[in-house]
Amino acid sequence: MNRFEQMAAALGRLYLDASDEVRSRVEHVVDGLSEAPQTHEQLVAAFTVDTTWAHDVAAALAARLDQGRSGPPMEVVVLWANGLQAFTMPGRRIYLTRDLIEELPSDGALAFVIGHEMSHHDLGHVDAWRSRRVWSQPEWELAADAASARLLVRCGFSVTDAIDALERMERWAEERGRPRRSGRTSGISAWFRQRSTGYPSVADRLACLARLPGDDPAASGA
Repeated sequence: MNRFEQMAAALGRLYLDASDEVRSRVEHVVDGLSEAPQTHEQLVAAFTVDTTWAHDVAAALAARLDQGRSGPPMEVVVLWANGLQAFTMPGRRIYLTRDLIEELPSDGALAFVIGHEMSHHDLGHVDAWRSRRVWSQPEWELAADAASARLLVRCGFSVTDAIDALERMERWAEERGRPRRSGRTSGISAWFRQRSTGYPSVADRLACLARLPGDDPAASGA
């Protein structure tokens, strides 16, 4: 499990892929993550922050989702970095790459990614990692997916938006010959991969979302 994937597991990423250059730069930042208050400054120093329309779109969606949550509002930071990436960490910030915002097919799909990171906070995953240094677990990702999908419905989107987001990100990876989250979903090798990276397969994530109510806010729960 390399350093980049350790950060993915520890910080609640919705991680698909990144170029070697981005990996090396992020890994350098990861080495200093023990001081959480300094992490934002380290990331801003390593990557240029996007303050254009992409930030405005993401920030508006985050504000809309915050209305359906009981937790403190979250701030979205858009980084000029390659690859479809989103992550969060102790504090109240969610980080997205500009590539991710440009690639997702709709506001609802982007809202799902933002809601997924919010849900890691609302479900206590980030606090569990911070207090006990527990690596992320596949169950955490499935729970964050489900919580985000329910949040989407409460805020006027649909579970279909969540499914569209995962399918588009996997297709993006497949187009580049790097389908990191597809493949076998059962057996020893699949179990070991999921436990070592903290991520279920995309097939498992889609199956979990497919079992949720689609567009009925009342059925989605509070």
